[in-house]
Amino acid sequence: MRFNESNQEFFLGPIQACQVGYSLDPEIRVRSASGGMVSSILIHLLESGQVEGALCVRLRVGPKGLKAAPYIATDREEVLSAAGSIYLEVNPLSNREMIKNFPGRLAMVGLPCHLEMLERISQDDDDLRQKIVLTLGLFCGHNSRRELIETVLARRGVDLEEVAAFRFRRGLWRGRSWLHYTDGKAENFPFQAFSRYQNLHFFTLRRCLRCADHCAETADLSVGDLWAQRFKGKDIKHSALLMRGERGVEVAQEMVSAGKLHLEPCTPGEVFQAQKRALTCHKSLYARSKLAPYFGFRVPPAAKTPTPWNHWLATFILLVNAKWSYSPRFKKLIFKLPKPLLQAYLLVFKGLTHI
Repeated sequence: MRFNESNQEFFLGPIQACQVGYSLDPEIRVRSASGGMVSSILIHLLESGQVEGALCVRLRVGPKGLKAAPYIATDREEVLSAAGSIYLEVNPLSNREMIKNFPGRLAMVGLPCHLEMLERISQDDDDLRQKIVLTLGLFCGHNSRRELIETVLARRGVDLEEVAAFRFRRGLWRGRSWLHYTDGKAENFPFQAFSRYQNLHFFTLRRCLRCADHCAETADLSVGDLWAQRFKGKDIKHSALLMRGERGVEVAQEMVSAGKLHLEPCTPGEVFQAQKRALTCHKSLYARSKLAPYFGFRVPPAAKTPTPWNHWLATFILLVNAKWSYSPRFKKLIFKLPKPLLQAYLLVFKGLTHI
C-alpha cells in the first residue's frame, strides 16, 4: 500500500513532529526493551517536578502465574522496575481509586485502547482529567491472552513457581526473553519463541479485533519500535517518537537540551514502512467487521475503506488463527506445528501485509 500526505493521518494519526532516537542513560537502556525512551521521559518528568507520579504497569510472577497490574512510580528505580514490553491482558486504569487518591499530577503510559478509554471516562470525570497531565502511548500490534506466554514457558520446562521475575523482551533488534529464578540464577531465550505465535494472532484478545489504532493516536507522545533496515546493525536500539502537540514537543526538546535523549530526523513515511505489517492489520477494520461474524467474533460495523485483495486474505488468516486458538479442542495443535512450517506460515502472512 502506498503512503502519502493524503493518508498519513489515517495511518499514523496527527503528528506535529516525528523523530527517532534513544535514551542517553546506559543504565536505562540496559533495563529497557527498546532504547529506554519511555522510561527516560518518565524519569525526567519526575525529577524535574513536572509530575509527582507515573502511572505504569508492572509484570509480576505470583501463585496464579504471570499478571500485569497498575501502580504509580514516584522515583527512578520504581520507573525502571516497570521497564519492558508486556504482551498480555493489562489495564492501567483498572484501579481508579489508586489514581484518584494519589496526591499529585501524573504522567500515564498506555496502549492505544487505554488512552481511548482515558479520553472517554475523562469526559465525565474532571478529577481524572486534571490528574493525568501527560500521556505516553505505546505502538501496539495487539495483545495476547496470558495462556500463550505461559504455554510457551511450560513447553520450555519452566516452572513459574521457581521464577522471581520475567521480562518479555530486552536487547537489540528482536531481543530476548529473560527469566530470573528465586535461587538467583537467570536464563534467556529468543523472543521469537513467543513472537512467532503472537505475530500470527494466535491467542489474540477479542477486543484487539475491534481496534484500528496502532500508533496511540490520542497520546501527547507516541513511542514505538522502528523496524527499519538502517537501524538493524546499530549498537543501540532506536525507537520512533511521534509528537502530537505542543506539550510533547516541549518535553522532547528540553530532554535533548539536557543531554538525556538522542533524537535525529525521521519521516512519517519511514515509520509507516517500519510498521507496515501491523498498520495494515489495524487499518483493515472494515474487512474484519465484514468477516468476523463468520468466525463467531463481534466487530462493530466500520466505515468502508479501500481494501486490496491481499488485505482481505490477511484478515481471513488473522481471524482463522484467532478462532483456532479459542477452540478448547484444537488449540493444542498450534504448538504441534513444526517450526519450519510455522515460520513459513508467518512469512506468507507478513508478505500479504507488506504488499
